[in-house]
Amino acid sequence: MKIRKAVIPAAGRGTRLERITLVTAKELIPLVDRPAIDWIVKEATDSGIEEICIVTSANKLASLFAHTEGLDIPVTYLIQSSPKGLGHAVLVAQDWCGDDPFAVLLPDDFVLDDPILSRLITQATSTKHSALALTEVPDSKTDQYGIADGQVSDGVVAIRNLIEKPTRGNAPSNLSVTGRYVLRPEIWPLLNAVKPGAGGEIQLTDALIELAQAGVLDGLVTKGSRHDLGSAKSWLTANIAYGVEVYGQAWLDGVRANINESKSS
Repeated sequence: MKIRKAVIPAAGRGTRLERITLVTAKELIPLVDRPAIDWIVKEATDSGIEEICIVTSANKLASLFAHTEGLDIPVTYLIQSSPKGLGHAVLVAQDWCGDDPFAVLLPDDFVLDDPILSRLITQATSTKHSALALTEVPDSKTDQYGIADGQVSDGVVAIRNLIEKPTRGNAPSNLSVTGRYVLRPEIWPLLNAVKPGAGGEIQLTDALIELAQAGVLDGLVTKGSRHDLGSAKSWLTANIAYGVEVYGQAWLDGVRANINESKSS
């Protein structure tokens, strides 16, 4: 079955960029020459997605709607009434997704120079498994991410477990979960059965662990560079990386030259 639908959870407050997100939705913060949400939508449509559902909060609805109403793809908005976690945000879209497999794209997680969503769609279509993106991180940083435990074969990780932020030195691998997923409808009963954890949040990871233990969750390792838009430093790094993508390496060389010239003057 063709994967036509994508869910974009966009209800978060963006507390790490609070001085900016007090006045604009974090999904509308610019990444080079367009809001971040534009890059996400482009990634989805480039991967063959035909319909998008944005799950957001009531206070962000107007600004996001005003930006996306002119897009050449149908966009449905659903409200997450309170911040109850990523799993809950996905559950809000259950009726919209129906019995179809669907993609999930986290709007503050970007992978440059790798059509990872397209690869995940191909993988899930071929195997009838759910699939998610993984990124290699240094061993010293595995305690900052959800980490996959599994067997690698022909470039595919057969995931058997997911460990959220393992203590340093105890991670089963250095493959961190990245915000791109293709999920089959088998996720719904598992996600509905997840018990709220810390802060009353329903975690998507808990349902994914059930899929992993059943042997129907695959991981694909990203080949490009991963960028997080959640903090000022990482947002700036992402802008530089995407700036090179848009304007070329000569642009970055010119920026460096101008900086060096101003330092020496």
